[in-house]
Amino acid sequence: MLKKVSITLGEQELVELEAILLDKDEQEALRYLRDVINKKVKAAQKEGC
Repeated sequence: MLKKVSITLGEQELVELEAILLDKDEQEALRYLRDVINKKVKAAQKEGC
């Protein structure tokens, strides 16, 4: 079962996210979701177990 999680983005991660949004780079956005956000979500879910 999935549950709510909170994640924190560091300064560099926020800069990278802003750049992706400004550039409207779809491939980079998908990579960011997969490599940064998904990793943090999985880690947050493990902490709650």
